[in-house]
Amino acid sequence: MHSQLEKVLKLAMLDNQEIEMHKEKIEVNELVLQAISHVALQVEQREGSIETHLDSTELFIEADFTHIENVLVNILDNANKYSPEKPTILVSTHSDENWAYIKISDKGKGMTQEVRKQIFDRFYREERGNIHNVKGHGLGLSYALEMVKLHHGFVDVESHENQGSLFTIKLPIYESE
Repeated sequence: MHSQLEKVLKLAMLDNQEIEMHKEKIEVNELVLQAISHVALQVEQREGSIETHLDSTELFIEADFTHIENVLVNILDNANKYSPEKPTILVSTHSDENWAYIKISDKGKGMTQEVRKQIFDRFYREERGNIHNVKGHGLGLSYALEMVKLHHGFVDVESHENQGSLFTIKLPIYESE
């Protein structure tokens, strides 16, 4: 409940453009591993696994560590919650000349095209089946999208029913002055 209240307050601050950002140079793979550490126990308790394929080179972004870590934790947590027993989650990183990419995929329930169009809407909760056995208030992905936008990045999702989902987070690579 505390984390849900915190998300509501952060979203309200976003609406009022009062959110504090403490951007710094961050190594992407370290950020990813830290986020994974927050959900690894829950995945293990369901006899699942998180596999990583991290870029072998050091990859830096300029970001607020806490906010981007929260984005990753939200998506990883959803990958766990919306997967059947024994979730299988893959997290990978790579880059091109201008962008760092973080990809999180699962073999969970997946989503219809209609649901995909709405998942970033504040308070949106899917209405089909017994999906509400999963706790939440429909705030995590809305927060995630807003945070990534504040970092001049993008979030993309590919998903098909009963085939899982792939979230791609694209953030600008750190450029030293």
